[in-house]
Amino acid sequence: IHAFDSNCSLYDKYGNHREIFANEDDKKEYQNRTLQLVDCFNALEVMPNGELPGVCCDGNFTLSENIADLGGFMVAYDAYKNYLKNNGFQGEELVRQKRLFYRAYANLWRSSYSADLALYFTQGPYQDVHAMERERVNGIVMNTDDWYELFDIKPTDKLYVAPEKRVKIW
Repeated sequence: IHAFDSNCSLYDKYGNHREIFANEDDKKEYQNRTLQLVDCFNALEVMPNGELPGVCCDGNFTLSENIADLGGFMVAYDAYKNYLKNNGFQGEELVRQKRLFYRAYANLWRSSYSADLALYFTQGPYQDVHAMERERVNGIVMNTDDWYELFDIKPTDKLYVAPEKRVKIW
């Protein structure tokens, strides 16, 4: 997926500086969609428990990784849904299996860190191009349609994004 992120999309398959977009309209649409992802991550507080009020992820700085995370999640989830379909999962068991996928993704990024470490990697001299683990989960799942149905997410919930604002890059 990194071949299509905001950095690598500027180069062809040989590493030459030549954008991958077929035309200007495609390029503009891609840029509009990636700006939506920037806005989404800019709104995610690094430690919403009150330890660092107002300190949010830097959606511009982490954009290439966020694009790759979103694309990777969607490819893996599509493959998993195909597996479930091909193996006859239906009804409540199908729903359970899809929920397990989301939970496994969240568990993959499970971590614990201090406010000092969060500041160090999001605001400090060693700012990481990756969002903090919590945001790597929340910023992705909130842009997937199934998240809302599987976990009964409502417009009043913190991780709700209106359908027309959910980022779909591909």
